[in-house]
Amino acid sequence: MRTLRDAFLFLPLGFAAALALDRALPAAIGAPKDAPLVVRELHVVDADGKVVLRLGASADGGVVAIQTASGSSSLTLAGSPAGGRLAVLAPDGSRCAYLGCDDKSAAGTLFLAKGGKSGFEAGIGGDGGYVSMLNASGKAAAFVGVAEGGGGVLEAHAEDGTVMAQVASGQGGGHVDVRGRSGETLAVLTAPKDGKGGLLRILRAEGDPVVELGATENGGQIGVLGKDARAFAVLKASDMGGQLLLNRTDGAVGAFVGAFKDGGQLALSNREGNRIFEAAGSLQGGELNVRTRDGKDAVKVLVTTSGGQVQSTDAKGKTSTLPAK
Repeated sequence: MRTLRDAFLFLPLGFAAALALDRALPAAIGAPKDAPLVVRELHVVDADGKVVLRLGASADGGVVAIQTASGSSSLTLAGSPAGGRLAVLAPDGSRCAYLGCDDKSAAGTLFLAKGGKSGFEAGIGGDGGYVSMLNASGKAAAFVGVAEGGGGVLEAHAEDGTVMAQVASGQGGGHVDVRGRSGETLAVLTAPKDGKGGLLRILRAEGDPVVELGATENGGQIGVLGKDARAFAVLKASDMGGQLLLNRTDGAVGAFVGAFKDGGQLALSNREGNRIFEAAGSLQGGELNVRTRDGKDAVKVLVTTSGGQVQSTDAKGKTSTLPAK
């Protein structure tokens, strides 16, 4: 024969029935009306007597479990020393979602999963919040979070979790890092500390920059570098016009092509750094200047208001002109 206590534990209860039992049960068992009901575990059943809700306790704290009519768990709410935990379960018992506190940091953590494999994670790390999207292998495919120093960072990963690209905030502004399959940086786009312009660097797998594109106070600049990071070719804008510099391995300029107010100029230098050949355009016309090894004038061909002229200078500095002035 069922007792009133059995009826409370195992019959489906509506709100009105629960309220009536709350008033009647303590009196029926001889306890004060406002006395708490103390049980080890409480079950709520459906019309067929199947348990659909369990209230109980574990070694870590209280547990609330919601079940389906077939007896499989759908949702679990539990307490632990680290904080509360909420788990949403699939019909097969695998975890679909989890919300709780991290055991070590006591920070909030959220997981979303399919078939027991996590596909989305969000939480709070040592520097701030983060969101991580995982692939079917459980490896991070994308990451958004807070980097050291408080700036934001966005990462794209390969299927094995290796970082392939990173977008972050730096001291001068934004920073983009593109990497190879082994994790080596192959291209970097940054804003320098002075904040006056962007800089793009193309690197070899060994880490040496070979191409640089940047901005100067006069305009854009492109540099082609050797293995030792020395610029071998520089194309840039100046306050007079465009310029192209071809440098030797020691960094000295070997050839120069530029644009100026009155026209263009081509200059060749020797290993001592002296200009030994120059060709330029002027208001009167073209001008050609051939110099000695130490940079002194030797032969000059130019156009004057009177016509063409050739000037020859000997070793003593004496100049002869053809035709004569």
